[in-house]
Amino acid sequence: MKFVLSLMLCLILSSCAQFTNWVATSTPPEPPSVSRVLQYYHNAKALTPDELHELYAQEKARVGDADDPERMLRVALLLTLQGTRFHDNGRAANLLQAYTQQTVPDGDLRVLASLLLSTLSETQHHATRYEETKLELDGAIKEKSQLQQQYERARNRLARIRYENHKYEEHYQKVKEALRQEKETVENLRKQIEQLKIIEKTLNERKLKKQPAT
Repeated sequence: MKFVLSLMLCLILSSCAQFTNWVATSTPPEPPSVSRVLQYYHNAKALTPDELHELYAQEKARVGDADDPERMLRVALLLTLQGTRFHDNGRAANLLQAYTQQTVPDGDLRVLASLLLSTLSETQHHATRYEETKLELDGAIKEKSQLQQQYERARNRLARIRYENHKYEEHYQKVKEALRQEKETVENLRKQIEQLKIIEKTLNERKLKKQPAT
């Protein structure tokens, strides 16, 4: 978002500079206030960080001087520069708002200030919406992560239940097989006992037949 803002400001100021040059070649010369401010902005961007900070301190110290109404606009432009220790789009917007409400004799500067203020406000709106969307997205990601963790825990519990059920099923089958074998053994013993009874009965009958009559 900061890169977009910087790019938009550069495009606006470049367009204003081109417009000023066009007006200068098409109409009689006028006080080049817009040109001075734009040139000031471009010169400031070429300074080193220390030089830029010193320049900002000097301009800020006299921002309320009535003899230089352009200073408030220059300070606002300095505040929009990215990568500085004093970068503050909110304060820049406040200065631009105050500047547009002053009785400035130069209407072109008021138009420039209004255009920059509109750009900052729109950018701030998009930045705020971006942060809100980012928070919503972070919340959705966090909720998704929590749901994923709950799903994993539930899946692990289900896996353990299935494993225990499989163990119980194996044990049940083993017990069932043991009961079947036991039942089969009991049945075989019963048959053997029945056969022994038959044999015993047969032997007793033969024994009775062989006994002499009295």
